[in-house]
Amino acid sequence: MVAKKTVELLSKIRGLTDAEMHKEIEDARKELMNLRFKFTTRQLADVSQIHKTRNKIARMQTILAQRAQKA
Repeated sequence: MVAKKTVELLSKIRGLTDAEMHKEIEDARKELMNLRFKFTTRQLADVSQIHKTRNKIARMQTILAQRAQKA
């Protein structure tokens, strides 16, 4: 079963335009890079943020691929 937070996140992502989604993916990738640096230097307190950010990027890319397939 999908959690309520995930459903809300997906509806928010689906409401974005393609350009906005590309910008969000770019921002999330920068955030992921920063999280990895913090993890390496042992400054990251919550390691699960890396996994959450990767999943967020994957969700956005999946929605973009679905849109491209429909077009």
